[in-house]
Amino acid sequence: MNSTTKNLTLASILTSLCVVITIFALSTGIAIPIFFAIVYLKCGGKYSILSGIVSVSLVFMVVGDLAGALFMSQSFLLGIVCAYFMNKDSILMEDIFFSSIFSTILIMVIDIYTKALSGASIITEFQEMITWFPYKQYANFAFYCLIAFYCSGICFSIYYLSLFLGKKLRILTPNAEKKYYIFRNLKL
Repeated sequence: MNSTTKNLTLASILTSLCVVITIFALSTGIAIPIFFAIVYLKCGGKYSILSGIVSVSLVFMVVGDLAGALFMSQSFLLGIVCAYFMNKDSILMEDIFFSSIFSTILIMVIDIYTKALSGASIITEFQEMITWFPYKQYANFAFYCLIAFYCSGICFSIYYLSLFLGKKLRILTPNAEKKYYIFRNLKL
């Protein structure tokens, strides 16, 4: 079996698994970008993008929830971005910094589309949280900090959990494995 057929078959099996887990995740609130990062690490970029598009389409057709499909597309893109930076020959903190910046832009763009199509919005939720903030003159600063911390926390979690799961599955590339050992030895 050549590598293209092998990667396509593996990506389709992982896509099927991802669709089943996503349907479960949409009902329980568990995030799924780690699965797309694993597909990226195992099969490469073009198969992971194909897997994400097929997964989002299947979940939208089966569940019929537009907001869930849009949030899933956000998760799919975040997982691929984090796996892309894992795979690069670069510094760990630089990866997390740039993936956080990219994810902030990505979440803002997808949030605009989600609010226009379904009425649900993360930014609106953060604006509602700001009304509880006692110092009104710092409310805008707190608002943007909430968004930045949210995106940075998501990227850090996806990055770390994908490295951990990739190591357990023995699918890490040499660059990703180097970053896993840096995370593991961070206390030292």
